[in-house]
Amino acid sequence: MAPPAWLADENMHTAIKFQLKADWCNEERAHIMQECCVLQEWMMAEWDALQEARTCAAAVYDSENDWESDEERENDKLIDELEEAALAGAYTDLDSDSYDI
Repeated sequence: MAPPAWLADENMHTAIKFQLKADWCNEERAHIMQECCVLQEWMMAEWDALQEARTCAAAVYDSENDWESDEERENDKLIDELEEAALAGAYTDLDSDSYDI
């Protein structure tokens, strides 16, 4: 009686090893994707908390004393507009089909 292929055939040994490695890689990818989702949720919660704190702090300072001059407020608005324009350009570049590799 001949031994089974998984026991006697060297090619079968190699194929089994590759299949186990592929299975492990797929499991690892699933774990990494799950970690990515958890990190994104955490980051969004942190960002929301930061924005809420910033809003509350601005409201407190604005109501107690005028700690920003009109010029500083205008500069902040200009910086915000420039950041939005830069980000809009960055996202437009990402959507294009021409990538330099």
